[in-house]
Amino acid sequence: MRVDAVKPNDYNRIRVEPLTGSIGAEIADVDLRELDCELIAELQDAWLAHKVLFFRDQHLTQVQHVAYGRALGELEIHPFAPPEAPDRADAPCHWAQEPVRQPPFHSHERRDDPR
Repeated sequence: MRVDAVKPNDYNRIRVEPLTGSIGAEIADVDLRELDCELIAELQDAWLAHKVLFFRDQHLTQVQHVAYGRALGELEIHPFAPPEAPDRADAPCHWAQEPVRQPPFHSHERRDDPR
């Protein structure tokens, strides 16, 4: 069965192209470096309507990327983010030289096994 994507809302500042009948849209005609209240409101409306938004050809600095995220709500800091990242949008991005080794999500090993 084919489901055609439809636009649930009209927008003044952005072009919204739904990708499927139920989730996801590509946002065009927008420069995320130039945020204002009207643009943020339209992006939030599109986000709520489509759940996942895709933006092409955005050339954001780390500070601009964080500003965009903050415009949509409180940011959640990833547990593996570098220590200087949580409160500083201008913190440099760099990763540890050695990858962090984590136990597998599902393991057959029992910790109480005396072997």
